[in-house]
Amino acid sequence: MAKATLEFDLDNEEDSMLFSRMHKATDMASALWTILYNTKKGIVWEVEANESKYKEDPYELVDKIYAKIWEIVSENNGINIDELIN
Repeated sequence: MAKATLEFDLDNEEDSMLFSRMHKATDMASALWTILYNTKKGIVWEVEANESKYKEDPYELVDKIYAKIWEIVSENNGINIDELIN
């Protein structure tokens, strides 16, 4: 059986950032999965139910989608992208 051991120097800023990314990888994958596979249907339903509203102001739909993405990211153990990328 192959094994790998990862070692991080948490006093080193770059290593600490890499550790945080690795630690949040499952949460980020879960958030992406939800965005890619579950969100489309809800947005389609929203558009169908409020078609005239979005025809008048299509940017409102963009805002709605963006807000939904942030909601999903926040629900997955509070992923804070600003802490994971610099």
